[in-house]
Amino acid sequence: MQQTQWKAMRRRVFFVTWAIASGFVPALTATALASDPAPDVEIKSDIVGRSICWHIHNAGDAAIVRIRIPAMGACDHEVPDGWEFENTDGSMHAWATDGKAGIRKGLSRDFRITGGAAGLQPGLTTAELTLTGDRVVRVESVLTFRGERLWTTALPPVTIAGMAIILLWRRRSRAARRQPS
Repeated sequence: MQQTQWKAMRRRVFFVTWAIASGFVPALTATALASDPAPDVEIKSDIVGRSICWHIHNAGDAAIVRIRIPAMGACDHEVPDGWEFENTDGSMHAWATDGKAGIRKGLSRDFRITGGAAGLQPGLTTAELTLTGDRVVRVESVLTFRGERLWTTALPPVTIAGMAIILLWRRRSRAARRQPS
């Protein structure tokens, strides 16, 4: 491999390692629809920094009275008036305190959490929404916070160790070629 190709590859490896290690994540937006044949619920997720906002829109006839979305590391929350919040078992649980607070047909509500733990990564999950009459609707591919995966913590040190081994090997092989036989 030529010297310039080696330098270019080393720069790329360094940039990727830095991006993963620093948790560089731009603002992300995703929209998920209910997995029913005729979707009547839509969840739009907006992640900015450590904050995530779920904009939930109900187009169905039954009101949404309970929401469960898996989300790791929530330390702060914001829910609409008439709703209660609880963060247990790595999930955000919110429920309407009375029937009038539910998300009725044609209405939308915003639910926001802020992640406190470092190392949270965006990921997709399945949200469960309970409608009046105890009907549960599952919404797939909802953007949320997940715990850090093993490869994101292991990759930077493994990459640095691999680069160090390659550099030492190259240095020793050059030194061996320079020594007279």
